[in-house]
Amino acid sequence: MNGARLGIDIGGTAVKAALLRGDNTRTAISATYERPTLEALAEAVRGVCDELGAPGDAVGVGVALVGVVDEAGVVTAATNLPALVGVVVGSWLRNTLDLECEPVVTSDACAAAMAEWHARPVGGRAMYLSIGAGVGGVVLDGGEALDVTRGTPGHLGHIDVSGGEAGAPVAADGGRGSLEAYVGSAARGACGAWGEAAFGALARGLRVMLAMYRPDEIVLLGGGGLGLCDELQRLRSAVTDGLTHAAPAQWRLRCGEIGRCAAAIGAAQCAPATGTLPADRAHVLTEQRNARSGDLHRLSTGEVAALINAEDQTVAAAVGRGLPTITAFVEAAEPKFARGGRLIYVGAGTSGRLGVLDASEMPPTFQVDPGKVVGIIAGGDRSLRRSSEGKEDDERGAVVALDRLALTDDDSVVGIAAGGTTRYVRGAIGYAKQVAPGCNTALLTCAPVERPVGADHMIVIETGAEVVTGSTRMKAGTATKLALNTISTTLMVRSGRVYENLMVDLRASNAKLRDRAARIIVTLAGLEREAAFALLDKANGEVKPAIVMQRLGVSYDEARRLLDDAGSRIGDVLERRDG
Repeated sequence: MNGARLGIDIGGTAVKAALLRGDNTRTAISATYERPTLEALAEAVRGVCDELGAPGDAVGVGVALVGVVDEAGVVTAATNLPALVGVVVGSWLRNTLDLECEPVVTSDACAAAMAEWHARPVGGRAMYLSIGAGVGGVVLDGGEALDVTRGTPGHLGHIDVSGGEAGAPVAADGGRGSLEAYVGSAARGACGAWGEAAFGALARGLRVMLAMYRPDEIVLLGGGGLGLCDELQRLRSAVTDGLTHAAPAQWRLRCGEIGRCAAAIGAAQCAPATGTLPADRAHVLTEQRNARSGDLHRLSTGEVAALINAEDQTVAAAVGRGLPTITAFVEAAEPKFARGGRLIYVGAGTSGRLGVLDASEMPPTFQVDPGKVVGIIAGGDRSLRRSSEGKEDDERGAVVALDRLALTDDDSVVGIAAGGTTRYVRGAIGYAKQVAPGCNTALLTCAPVERPVGADHMIVIETGAEVVTGSTRMKAGTATKLALNTISTTLMVRSGRVYENLMVDLRASNAKLRDRAARIIVTLAGLEREAAFALLDKANGEVKPAIVMQRLGVSYDEARRLLDDAGSRIGDVLERRDG
């Protein structure tokens, strides 16, 4: 059962907490402190949680920390909270609040950045700079964190902004002349809020960050950052003065929208929404055990291969049983595609990779524009080579990628999920329907599941239990590839990119394709091979115009005009003249 999520931000001057329950968010802030003892910190944590009535029914807890935590969960650095150094912060918080679940620990800068991004997604690259007791920053590219910290969450705050000044300030961690030394709370307190030295240093720091990371937007967070809301124009002018060509030509500067509790809210969002145990998927068809492979580990190499092959024999038949739903989807997509709509695949893991693969094969095979068939994978393109399966649990994870496409009612969106339960995919279908109500949507799955919100079509290819239980890269993956081949190829045929059974829309851009193009011209134009190559060159390497030029005795320009008038359907051009 879903419950509330609790987020706790242990900052350098106060503890903040947020309790998320559905769409409702409540926050609390402790009294301020300075270099507190561990017990004082515990009291502050208990105080803000008591104010919220937490943990109560909270099923997940996240904690944002101003400091560095190693892989074992031990705090190795916390300049403003020395009492935490050496503490296993997750266990400490669990004991402090008598929690039943293990807290998810992240940096305060990262938590605040993610909270702000979820509140106001940025399609490009955004830099979030948290200015509080210290200075930390995160760069998100389409919602994905870039590895810019070099192992230190406060790395951006350590940038040297002294400008060669003598006697540059020293930060709490001993760093001289760093951004943190100029604009951390201790520095601002010493020089009277945002004095000219701090203001100028921040402008220099932002100049460096623009050149280093080239963000489309810079968002100021934390008490210090939010305190600059009335100074944004002056700050932007100070940054622009002396900006080098390495910076982006266009960039935006704003303050965060959530307020001082952004890190606490982000920590709550990082917490699991369904308690410590994930949903039981034992009922999903692709998760069942295969009775025929129960002794797999005892089989010889040949027997394993034979069993896998025998199971693979069932896949084509399963796709055959799903053809009526595939046909219905393509029939709905065809007129939209002809009007300029796109075919868009959305998936995670293996399903996402298969969608991207099919999309990437359309331009060279059928000469469609690269943006005509699109593949979106959870975690972005880096997930094609390196697994990031945790991204599939984010129901709004595809929002930025879909927003970049500016969906229209003429688009067709296929969510791909072998087991049919992937939140990333199901959420993408619902969001697509929300922003473009007339678009054509489908869920392609290998298990009978409940229809997602917004899905017009359910394409269910029941492949049954896998040889290796739950390994949907096997039969389910093969079935998915076959189904995607059928969807895209049928759509290409119906849109005039195939004549007879020949790939007439190809452009001869390499030796293999020149050979194929010449053979097609030989077949359809009745020329010898050498003459076919000469004609292909006259047609700028395009097969369709070459065939029309030869069959109808027209110039390249006239062939192109005839094809354009016929919507690029060479069959209509040839058969109209032949008739």
